[in-house]
This record gives sequence, C-alpha cells and structure tokens, in this order.
Amino acid sequence: MNSDLSTRLNVPSNYPGGTFMDAVRQSGLLGSRPGLVCMVAGVVLVSLVVSGMVFAELLEYVLDDGWFGTDVDIALSDYAVGHRSGWLTEIMRQVTDLGGTLALTAVVLSTTAIMLLLRRFRLAAVMMIAAVGSSALTVTLKTVIERPRPITNGEIIFASDSSFPSGHTLESAAIYGALVIIVGSLIASRRIRLGVWAIGAAIAIGVGASRVYLGVHWASDVAAGWLFGFALVVGIAGLIALDRRVTHISQTDSRVQMLGARGSILGVVSLAVVTTLLVGAEFGP
Repeated sequence: MNSDLSTRLNVPSNYPGGTFMDAVRQSGLLGSRPGLVCMVAGVVLVSLVVSGMVFAELLEYVLDDGWFGTDVDIALSDYAVGHRSGWLTEIMRQVTDLGGTLALTAVVLSTTAIMLLLRRFRLAAVMMIAAVGSSALTVTLKTVIERPRPITNGEIIFASDSSFPSGHTLESAAIYGALVIIVGSLIASRRIRLGVWAIGAAIAIGVGASRVYLGVHWASDVAAGWLFGFALVVGIAGLIALDRRVTHISQTDSRVQMLGARGSILGVVSLAVVTTLLVGAEFGP
C-alpha cells in the first residue's frame, strides 16, 4: 500500500491488505454487509441517472411539440375540467395549499428549530438542504424555460409565474420527503416508518394532482416537479446515510482518521449525485 495513503488513513504497519479498497473494507465503512451497501448505492445512482434521462426527454418534448401543452397535457387538462365538482374543488384547494409558501415555510422553520433544540444538527441540515435546493431548482428552471401556463389558469385560482416545472410539486416533494426522512430516523418501529412514508408520498402526489385539477399547471410540469423532488430526496438520504457511517467510523475506529476525509468523501459523493443527474440529462434526448 502507498505509504502516504497509509499514513493519512492511519492504517497499522502490519495491516494485511494491499489496496485502498482493502483499507476501506477493513475500516468498516461498508459495514458488515458490503455487498448490500454497494447494491443500494448502485440503485440510488441508477435511479438518479434514469431521473435525469426522463427529465431530458420530457423537456425536449415540451420544447419541441408541447410548449402550449402536449397531447397528454391537453387530454388530462380537459378531463380535469370536465370532472370538476364543488366539493372536490374545495378539497383540491386545501390540498394544493399544503404545497404553498406558507405551509412549506412553516414545515421548514418548525422542523429545523425542533431539530436544533434536540441538537440533531444532521437532521436540521436535511431540511435546510431540501428547502434551499428545491427553491433554487424551481426558480432557475422557471427562469430559463419560461413555459406559459395552461389556458385554464385563473378559472379557479391564478398563478403568474412560468409553468415548468411545478414549484408546488417540486418543493413539496422535496420538503415533505425530507420531513419523512427526519421523522423516520426518530422512529424505531418499521411499520410506523412505512406509514410515515406512505403519508409523505400521498401528500406529494396529492399536491401535484391538485395543480392539474385546478388548471394552473400542465401534467408535464407536475411530472418534472416529481422527478426533481425525488432526486433531491434520494440524494439527501444517501448523503445522510454516508455521513452517519463515516461519523461512526471516525469515533470508533482508530485505523481511519476521518476528520479530513469526512468532508472529502461527502464532497465526492455530492459531486457524484449531481453528475449522475447531468449524465442522465445528457443522454436522455
């Protein structure tokens, strides 16, 4: 093994392995089931690549043939308008408010404050990353793409900014997804955690569906919001899981001094998450 690398990792002189991966395995970074950890990491990266590819295909279709609504967009919009009713419209108004600025700000600030009071700084960071990341993505994409709203915009409620992607959908998927991660990490029961995930997914799906029903977004706007919200949640969950494992090693394993390596590893993985999305977007069209 390279002597400089051995020194940085504080690997004992009698360590039997001869490669960097040997050191990683021996350090416990991959845990007791390295095959499972690697498989999950692979699934996460593939999911992000696929999300990028689907988004690229969707954007290409929107820019080429569906600026004022693709065939599917128009069909779903017409179906929603044709099946509106008083009681359902009122429900959809309430559901869409769950993805509004007031509700999401309340969720972000209250959750972050509670986590800070509990000194769960990692979990507080999860919520802040989701909030800032989803907001930045929404503003950037809307500004660059500037797709017009559906012609039904204003019949029930009115929205003035550009349509693609749906900000309500993207931000609610990311923020409620982060909330699910936070709550799930504090609950021991697997059955209750599954219930929490189901509630979070229902909210994200409901907010997106309400935007089409109320006529302020095309279905493709909502699909793009779901894709990016999903990508953010997956990326954040992967980073937090890795950070937790690296922190554990730095505190328990004297063979690996992670004070400097911790930031480096998380930085590399963050770059990998972004790169997988860009790779998917590049090869999508």
